[in-house]
Amino acid sequence: MQTQIQFPHSPRVIESGLPHGLWNRLIHVVDAHCRFLLTTHIKPDGDGIGSQLAIAYFLEKIGKQVWIVNDSPLHSAYHFLDPLRLIKSFDELKPALERYSPEVIFIVDIASTSRLGGMEGYVLGSDALTICLDHHHPSGDEVSDLSLIDTEASATGELVYQLVRRWPMELTQELALPLYVSLLTDTGCFSHTNSSPRVHRIAAELLETGISHSEIYRNLFQRSSLARYRMAAHLMLSLEMSEEGKLAWLQVSREEMARFGVTADEMACFSETPRELESVEVVLFFQEIEGGEVKLSLRSKGRANVLEIAKKLHGGGHQHAAGAKLRGSLGDALRRAVPVAAAMLSVQMDLPVTLPAIFRRSS
Repeated sequence: MQTQIQFPHSPRVIESGLPHGLWNRLIHVVDAHCRFLLTTHIKPDGDGIGSQLAIAYFLEKIGKQVWIVNDSPLHSAYHFLDPLRLIKSFDELKPALERYSPEVIFIVDIASTSRLGGMEGYVLGSDALTICLDHHHPSGDEVSDLSLIDTEASATGELVYQLVRRWPMELTQELALPLYVSLLTDTGCFSHTNSSPRVHRIAAELLETGISHSEIYRNLFQRSSLARYRMAAHLMLSLEMSEEGKLAWLQVSREEMARFGVTADEMACFSETPRELESVEVVLFFQEIEGGEVKLSLRSKGRANVLEIAKKLHGGGHQHAAGAKLRGSLGDALRRAVPVAAAMLSVQMDLPVTLPAIFRRSS
């Protein structure tokens, strides 16, 4: 017997901006199928992981089979979210996936398959119905059968909340914990400009289940290693600035990470710290990675649109948090990206371009 579904006009739901018809289609798909697979982008963050786990708990509660498979294993920083180790890596489950044969694949926190890593080929080759839940601006190469993309949402977790609250079930701590992590991490602990009244209302409802904000915060942000702390001090001493102090950038090489004993995963959030400086509006963080590439993270304090900078560099993201990958050395990446950022910032904020001479010669 099928579930008696509560459709979108329930007063329990803090409404999204998406049409009711899309939610009705999603509810119908969930209700009509039994075997589900969840995946997200490479190097998943708190939003991707939290959204996956909340969907998984939700699907299990309504009697569905569900697997979570990502390109790589779960980072240790998020182990507290997944005590049952539901999240598996593609290499770990590759043989079993062929036998599982999901009917529906959820792609969360990313609309394109190009950043699914090892899961991309599997998703594209599957006969399963694909559903995208995301809050990033579409890149134009989306392939899902059903896409719910709300660029006004602070996190993909907002969309997952919308799905869960459309079902006649209690909002438990098990569901609330990963959803809260999703919101907390993608809003910068509710400090970013995407921290809307709606997301605060959702967060309040999640906290009312009894989950502990302080415990979650400690697990996420107060478990840094001494090596990472020393790496941070080294990076801040190398901070460079231009455009009347409104543009700041940092760089780190693989050799430096090895010397300080930190991993690539521990480098997250270093792009956030320079925003504490009063004058800074935009931060660029250049991180040398494998394969002759540099990972660029862009952050805005709120007045500048770093998505426009990222697009010029074939990247993507949000207006105030974006990223790109650049081929070549750290020096190549700086000489390519810093002039682009300076030019965009000068247009957006009506500033003269005041780059150091090395960048003026290369631009």
